[in-house]
Amino acid sequence: YLNGEIDHFNHTVNDLMDFYYTQDYSDFGTTMNGTYATSVFAYEAVQRVKEHANSSDNVFLYYALQNVHSPVEPPNQQIVQETLVCATIGCNDPHYGTTRRDLCGMATYADLAIGNVTSAIQQYWGWDSTLLIIAGDNGGIVAAGGNNAPLRGQKATPWEGGVRNHVIFKGLDLPDFTTYTNGFIHAVDIHATLLARALSKDEYNNSWPSLDGFDMYETLLNNSVSPRREVALMYDPCPQLNKKKKNVPHLHMHTVG
Repeated sequence: YLNGEIDHFNHTVNDLMDFYYTQDYSDFGTTMNGTYATSVFAYEAVQRVKEHANSSDNVFLYYALQNVHSPVEPPNQQIVQETLVCATIGCNDPHYGTTRRDLCGMATYADLAIGNVTSAIQQYWGWDSTLLIIAGDNGGIVAAGGNNAPLRGQKATPWEGGVRNHVIFKGLDLPDFTTYTNGFIHAVDIHATLLARALSKDEYNNSWPSLDGFDMYETLLNNSVSPRREVALMYDPCPQLNKKKKNVPHLHMHTVG
C-alpha cells in the first residue's frame, strides 16, 4: 500500500484500491477483499523468511505493518472482548473509550502478527546471525484512540508525545530484557546500525562517510553513553519554528542557517 490510511478489509482509500500484491504493482489484490491486511502482510513476511532460510547472502527484510494506523478497525470484536487489557479499558467519554478498546484490539493483533514473523526468524534464521529492530514512527492521535501520556502532544506535533517511540533491538550478542537509557537514539541511527552489521569495517568507514546516523550497536551492547548529542524534532524554513532537543529534556529554539 502507498497510503497508510487504507481500509483494513477492502484495502481502499477514498474509494480507490491501494493494495499492491506483486512486486511490479500490477496486481491490486482485489481477490484479497475482505481479508484483514495485517494477516496478508504477516503471511508474506513469513514466506520471505522461509525462502532465505539457507541463503549465504545478507538479507534485509522490511516489514511495515499497517496496524495500528487509522482507520481504527480491529480484525474482529472477539479479540477486543476477550483480551483482558482491551476489555477493561474505561473512559468517561463513551466514544473515546470504544475507539481506544478497538485500537487495543488492533495492537493485540499486531503483536500476534509480529510473533508469527519472529517465530519464523528463530526457526529458519536463528538469532545468532540476525538483528531485529521493531520501531514506531510517531506518537498516537488522540481522536483515533491514541494516548501518549505522560508525554505532551501527538502525531504531527514536535512534542515528545508526537516524536518519541519505544524501539526493540534483538539478536546477535545484544542482551535480552534490558532497557537503554543512556542517551538519544534517532530513527536515522537504525540505517547506520544495520549497514555496519552488513559491511566490513573498512567498507562501512570508506563507503558511508556522510551518514546522518550513528552505528549504535556497541552503544547498546555495552550500555554506554550515546554518541548522539542532539535530535532534530522538526524542520521548518521559518526559523522560529525550527526546534532541536539538545542534551537536556526540553525544547530549544534553533535558527536555520
